[in-house]
Amino acid sequence: DAPSPSRRSESPGAGAESDRHLLESAAAYGTYHVSNGGPPMSWADVAREVFALRGRRAEDVRAVSTEEYAAGRTVRAPGESVLALRKLMATGFEPVDAKDALRSYVAA
Repeated sequence: DAPSPSRRSESPGAGAESDRHLLESAAAYGTYHVSNGGPPMSWADVAREVFALRGRRAEDVRAVSTEEYAAGRTVRAPGESVLALRKLMATGFEPVDAKDALRSYVAA
């Protein structure tokens, strides 16, 4: 069983908060994925949210598929690139929701 979250990142700079938490909690050595929490967001989702927060029409953002983006490029983008936060959260760290962090960042 994972411990209940005891520390929550309240700022868009979740990396520094999570690093501090991992050091202070004496978490096991290893690789931890760090990002904001909440449901996964595509680049188009992030762009739509930014547009809306800045008074623009979210509908003005056109989503592009991975295949469409990669067409004609040597390097291919992964089809799925969501970071798994289970290991980080098992240490008691709770990342702030990505949309909340984005709102705070845009408002700053």
